[in-house]
Amino acid sequence: GRRRGNGGGAGGAGGGTICSCTCGDRVVWHRLIFSGDVEEEKERECEEQVCPSIIIPGLMVSSECSYVEDLSELTAGTLCQCQCADKLAWRNRGFYGNVVKEKEKYCLEELCPRVNPLPGLRFQAHCVFDENLWAFPRPLDPAPPTMPPLRSGASRRHRRPSDLLLVCAAAAAAAAAAA
Repeated sequence: GRRRGNGGGAGGAGGGTICSCTCGDRVVWHRLIFSGDVEEEKERECEEQVCPSIIIPGLMVSSECSYVEDLSELTAGTLCQCQCADKLAWRNRGFYGNVVKEKEKYCLEELCPRVNPLPGLRFQAHCVFDENLWAFPRPLDPAPPTMPPLRSGASRRHRRPSDLLLVCAAAAAAAAAAA
């Protein structure tokens, strides 16, 4: 079934839509962020384009998108370390939102006593809030590569002749461009 998020706002430039798309038992999008107010469009894309292309028709499809006017609500997060004496419980563990105090307290008072229950041990917690923790860098060039990446020496011996011609032609073109 489909669940709707809280659609609010008129789609300001600073807003964004966060979506999850599950096709059968396969999660395709988990907290994927899109620019602007595109809730209905992305839910429809999940249900009508994404899932039909990867699963057997008729399986359960779930799409959920929510719009927020302030994109920082979607990208902000807390990064934590939790050391329970000689046992590391969290290393760069990310959490959504500004939850520094809550996670440090949880580490020291609940997690460490379970991870390393010996009395008298020293537990340490350190969390940092980052307003861009979950932000994605934009790709520099969205165009797909024109040539497949070079493979290791062992796999080169098993190339089809057409692959070898492409590599030779690309090498010749690169040499001509450099000259």
